[in-house]
Amino acid sequence: MVLAVIALGGNAILRAGEEATLTNQMRHLQLTCRHIMNVLDGFDDLVITHGNGPQVGDIVMQNELSREDIPPMPLDVCVAESQGQMGYMIQLSLLNALERSGKDADVFCTLGTVLIDNRHLHDLSTKPIGPFYSASEVEVLRAERDWEFVEDLKRGGYRRVVPSPPPIQVLGMEVLQRLIGQVEAQLQKQGKSEVSSRVVGDLVIDGLKEMDQIAYIRYAIVYLGLDDLHSLRNEIDHLLES
Repeated sequence: MVLAVIALGGNAILRAGEEATLTNQMRHLQLTCRHIMNVLDGFDDLVITHGNGPQVGDIVMQNELSREDIPPMPLDVCVAESQGQMGYMIQLSLLNALERSGKDADVFCTLGTVLIDNRHLHDLSTKPIGPFYSASEVEVLRAERDWEFVEDLKRGGYRRVVPSPPPIQVLGMEVLQRLIGQVEAQLQKQGKSEVSSRVVGDLVIDGLKEMDQIAYIRYAIVYLGLDDLHSLRNEIDHLLES
């Protein structure tokens, strides 16, 4: 089995100076996923990871602007929100590209949670997030919010920087590996040389329902086409009753 890993930078999904609309980000992702279709021909499996600097910066800014009406979320929660948002966008773009190209593959999105050493976080403020600011704006934001900034000499302007400690361990891998092993075992029992992505997808979603109901709902929203609140509520009610 040959595995390919593709890393998408957050700035490749939303360019510097570009308005942070869903239309702009999906346009870049759709183009990227068309190129990814060529990669599928040479590999058995594909893992896509991504940056999130511009996106999480916008989410933090949304929290800051609405803090008088809605309690702001801390940075780690904003990071998780950006993972879910971008994971969905990438998954949707891949599914659309697969359909257009006539290829058959299953697409699964999972959030990553890591263990870090939280000592000396202040010294690790190296991760740029959010939009670019002028020197005068930086002076105000440093005084008002105690943010740290770094100057981007190449593109001009300043960006906020936050701690980015190296991960010690990826949490939850045991569950994911157990799910993969369970799916592989069931496929081997079928004794077929080829199976459709729908068969694999059904096995994955059944396994998730038993192992992690939150992950199951995230996957089911796309896989089962839960495109309105009524269908989502029905699926949650079925879980609660079972």
